[in-house]
Amino acid sequence: AVNAMWLWSGKTSIPYQGMKEGREIQLTNEDYDIIKNLKGIEHTSGRYFLSGNTFSYGNEYGTYTAITCHPDLKDVESIEIVEGRFINHVDINQDRKSVVLGKDIYDALFKEKNAIGEYVRVNNIPFKVVGICKEGGGTRHRNAYIPVTTAQKVFNGSNRLHNFALTIDAKTIEESQAIEKSVREALARKHKFDSTDESALGSYNKLEDVLQTMKIFQAIKIFIWII
Repeated sequence: AVNAMWLWSGKTSIPYQGMKEGREIQLTNEDYDIIKNLKGIEHTSGRYFLSGNTFSYGNEYGTYTAITCHPDLKDVESIEIVEGRFINHVDINQDRKSVVLGKDIYDALFKEKNAIGEYVRVNNIPFKVVGICKEGGGTRHRNAYIPVTTAQKVFNGSNRLHNFALTIDAKTIEESQAIEKSVREALARKHKFDSTDESALGSYNKLEDVLQTMKIFQAIKIFIWII
């Protein structure tokens, strides 16, 4: 989405209230609850990172990316559903072992056979296929999506999250920066770090880049018109 924003945790680089720099900031499910209720936030998804994911079905197998998420990630990253559905709130609340396969994964494992309702093994754990999707604007569809709450329990993630993907309700750079500032301040209060410390909490604001790029193109158009 044009108005997307991503946040990820790191280590502090600025001393704060008597605490030295170098403290690791660990995001949790509580941070998800804080962010989604802030003014100006439209869609929110927390993500817990899984590495080295092997997918298998019958005699077919391959290594792909498993993205753990909340339902709102579909809107943040403009994911297109080809068949079935995306992760929903029932999956989250009941810790269902559901999976949405990227189209390339489906093609490799199922060879055009029906996949909805079948079970694939993710790192040797069976997950029920509930949907097939394509990534917005992409040509390679090698990501699979599973409920973040399920991943935390099945893969020993406790309540930890590694990053957030969200969209914001802003139309100007100033509005966008104000929302980003409120998010940073809310998380800084909870985890006790300086809200300006970009090492403790990294961020990328896509809307800000888009608006700045539009201004540059507008300036170029004006310049060409003058010439």
